[in-house]
Amino acid sequence: MTTVTAFQVVLGFPHREGTSEFKFEMNLTYRLASLVATYSDAKPTLIFCSSRKSTQFTASLLAKEAKLSIPWGQRQTLHVRDRRSAL
Repeated sequence: MTTVTAFQVVLGFPHREGTSEFKFEMNLTYRLASLVATYSDAKPTLIFCSSRKSTQFTASLLAKEAKLSIPWGQRQTLHVRDRRSAL
């Protein structure tokens, strides 16, 4: 078995008083693509989400943003499919 060196980045973001937890989490989710691009060094990245629904939304948002950054010729090979449509 090969060992892998893990690289951990912890960032803090202010939570404004009176802002709901949902709105705060959505704000973080929309920042995520740029943060991954900044710190991942084009390597696989592990992201933790607070719920199943949050995980699905975050994955779909990241897939859409990744799709926009891929050249048009390669976009056709990328298929984003909602898991529910397979059921």
